[in-house]
Amino acid sequence: ASFTHLVIYTKSSLVEQTTPSSFLFHDTESQALNVTFSDKDLDLGDIGGLLSWTDPLDASLLVDYVVYLGVVIFAWNRTEACSFSNATGVDVSIPMNSPQ
Repeated sequence: ASFTHLVIYTKSSLVEQTTPSSFLFHDTESQALNVTFSDKDLDLGDIGGLLSWTDPLDASLLVDYVVYLGVVIFAWNRTEACSFSNATGVDVSIPMNSPQ
């Protein structure tokens, strides 16, 4: 759906508000582009190497990047590897012997 406003009514045991408060919002999504990782750690079950990416096409609302290591994409069981505020086009060195 393409909703643009959030409308809030207050309600108590005595009365419900007839004129709501409203809020206009803009929801956007941006993804890093050209993500590459070259695993240089030859140990089974470990990774290490250079992780690189470029900024999304629209980075106007970008606040920071956070890099997680996880077992599967969208994994709930994940570990934060590093984060960068106000970064653009970042190269990150993942330390050798980092568990997969």
